Amino acid sequence: MGVANQFYVWLSVNGGSNTDPAYSGLQQYTFITSSANATVGAVYSNNGIDFTVNSTITAGTTLTCDGSGPPLAFGTLTKVSGTGDATITYSKFTFSGFTPGIEVAINSSDSANTVANKVSAAITAIFPLLVLSIVDNVLSIASVTVSTEADAGPSTPGTLGPYIFDTSQSFTVGGASTTLTAIVNGETSRVMQVASSDGFPNSLGYLILNYGCANQEGPIPYVAVPSSGTILISPAYFVQQNHAIGESVLFVTQKAPITLSNVGADYQGYLTDTASGRVYAQNLIDTVAAAGITVIYTILFPNPVGLGGWESIIPGANEVAYVYGP
Repeated sequence: MGVANQFYVWLSVNGGSNTDPAYSGLQQYTFITSSANATVGAVYSNNGIDFTVNSTITAGTTLTCDGSGPPLAFGTLTKVSGTGDATITYSKFTFSGFTPGIEVAINSSDSANTVANKVSAAITAIFPLLVLSIVDNVLSIASVTVSTEADAGPSTPGTLGPYIFDTSQSFTVGGASTTLTAIVNGETSRVMQVASSDGFPNSLGYLILNYGCANQEGPIPYVAVPSSGTILISPAYFVQQNHAIGESVLFVTQKAPITLSNVGADYQGYLTDTASGRVYAQNLIDTVAAAGITVIYTILFPNPVGLGGWESIIPGANEVAYVYGP
């Protein structure tokens, strides 16, 4: 995920309006320029509006700035402060969206230390790797830790993700997988060419071609694995679809629906807010309640959890209201 060069924090005082990016005017504009030089933080003016450079360019032709309103359709940016060319000519501009940031709710009665703690909690919630410090009520970024962990790579059949198991499917896919290295259809040889047959048992079994796609086909019976790059399809089966090079070949572990663990290990984790969980529980109780019995619910909140407090070690951390940006 890309990270913006600047990230803003808005303070909403006493629930006031016009503090979020849609009203504050912290808008990003991209200027198409002649060859130009400008350093991040430099301020340029056009159409009576100041534009702050948020990404340094050297002999560049695209300049991205933040401004409180749109510039003229074309014209000249005149430097007000900072480092860069005295003037920058642009032929057009585009509105790039609102500068990403966080809105933090505060009260007019909050002390400087309370405000600093609320802002610290809001920033930490979004950027947990930032190391923040508060000294004399001043919030500072002490250091930034950049992850060097390598990308985990593509998902595998065993990777938990945003999917659920189809228990109505008449077969279970798992174990070995490979791809086709030659076209397969009703007219081709029963010896199917694959990138690797490793993991496919050299015995009677089943496989699926292009699983999850429009031309998915199978389970297809196979009788043997003649080599490391071939699988022999049963002579009793006639291939019905056209399958291109590169399509997936998956091993079928059983010709029966998947059997899921009854301890929840096969399900992905998810979050449910307190109210939704309560409503679900009530509906479940209603469905099993005996006819003629009226169920009366009493909702108790023995502590701030569930009332919006969500108990934080930092006072006011629960008052983070909105997050904007990518």
